[in-house]
Amino acid sequence: MAHTDFLQRLSPEGRQLLEQIGDSIGLEPGQMLMKRGDPGGDVFRVERGQLEVIDNRSRPEVVLDLVGPGELLGELAFLDGSPRSADVVAGHGCVVTRWPRSSLNRLLDTHPSFAAEFWKSMASEISDRLREINASAVVGAFGRFGRADASAADNIGALARSIAREAMDGLASVDLALRRNPSSVEAQKDLVACLDALSEGLGRLSADCRDRAELVNAVRHVSQSVNPYLLQSTTAELCLSRPEGLVGGSRVMEHLLAAEPMGEGSLGHAVDTWLLDLPFPRGIRIRNHRLVQVVKKTIQGHPGSLRVLLLNTGVAGVAMEIYRLLEDREGDLTFVEAERPAIERLGLALERWQSPLHIRYVHDRLVDLSGGRALRHFKEQDLVIALSLLDYLPSQVAIAALRNLGLLISKNGRLLAVAAGPTPDAPTWEHLLGWPFIRRSADSLKAIFSSAGYRFLKLYGDGASGFVILAGNMAAAPMQKTRSPKKKSVIRKLPTLVPYHPRRKNP
Repeated sequence: MAHTDFLQRLSPEGRQLLEQIGDSIGLEPGQMLMKRGDPGGDVFRVERGQLEVIDNRSRPEVVLDLVGPGELLGELAFLDGSPRSADVVAGHGCVVTRWPRSSLNRLLDTHPSFAAEFWKSMASEISDRLREINASAVVGAFGRFGRADASAADNIGALARSIAREAMDGLASVDLALRRNPSSVEAQKDLVACLDALSEGLGRLSADCRDRAELVNAVRHVSQSVNPYLLQSTTAELCLSRPEGLVGGSRVMEHLLAAEPMGEGSLGHAVDTWLLDLPFPRGIRIRNHRLVQVVKKTIQGHPGSLRVLLLNTGVAGVAMEIYRLLEDREGDLTFVEAERPAIERLGLALERWQSPLHIRYVHDRLVDLSGGRALRHFKEQDLVIALSLLDYLPSQVAIAALRNLGLLISKNGRLLAVAAGPTPDAPTWEHLLGWPFIRRSADSLKAIFSSAGYRFLKLYGDGASGFVILAGNMAAAPMQKTRSPKKKSVIRKLPTLVPYHPRRKNP
């Protein structure tokens, strides 16, 4: 679709007034004109060359748009004063005209007839821009999927194009409405309907496509179309900006558990509200609350000293709740985390508390449990709590890890684990946000623990809210009650962080 030069929308008198207050700027190739997060307000028009609009939060970086001669940039930020939402970089031989927001507002205030003409032209410019976005989504999709040989691939491509087109149309319309009126209830309802349709569409794609490569290509097209809008929410930004190879992440989990919507502007806040209210994050919050209750019930009949091992809690809040249940007890409490920043945040959270517990921190990878390397220097434990083991490890690796943990548990000790159940929003998290949780049924969990050699097993919860699993090596045997000798409690200071070394014992 041919783009209409913004200046051509104005009368000759209007163009002359606008040209008088504009500044011409020459840019070197690669020079940054705008940086994401900078204050917005000034409007730019490309005179020569080309500008690239880049989203640097995803890896690899995504070129969102190419802006050529006659096109405007920054007109939406001029309307609402929002910060820049992306980086803008100059190509070869690029020259732009800049209209400072203050100068443009003065011109509009002092020339009412020009102001009416300007706002009408601006509305036409934004309307055409939305039509171009939708058209480019369809053309781009045909370019990517049109060469597929099989009719099934054509059908998947057509479905992906339809999902992307409808989602972009809806999101762009809501974004514009919220910029005009951030508190618009109608716009927020439209956003929920649009995102619900997007989630259902991803579910259809996942169900209809049996070829993994075709599904990845189809979802990539959808995500590239909607990510500029989704990334305004904190949840999507935390998910999509993780380092390559890092699944999940403690910061993402902490945000899901806090359930406090955050984002850039009204659209980002509204998208984050929708994401945090999906079945999967709601289930995460329910299962973690249930876990704390089961921990409390499990340790009630054990008045003596306890050795407790927490594996990959990933969230300082959950670890703190478990710590509060044990803070007046004597014994050992060991935290094992794969992420060093998670250990540091946990240490800061516990720093102000005093307890007779001896606390130790170990930095190690969850996957090493399957080979037993991470457990070599641990003492026998009364209670082992594994929060992420079943969320990410495949069944055979999980069985090996659970078997090794069983060797670490005392005769009457217990193991507590959590697992995610099937939820209808799984494609949204796995494909759109790149967070592939492993979801398991009650029967599959029973089979896994049975294969790992556990004779006592109790499941709490259901598929929608996930599961808490209580397991032991002795059939229905309660935790052994012991009497500890009376002695004066000693308040120990929080120890320094202790990294784990496979060939050297930790102090």
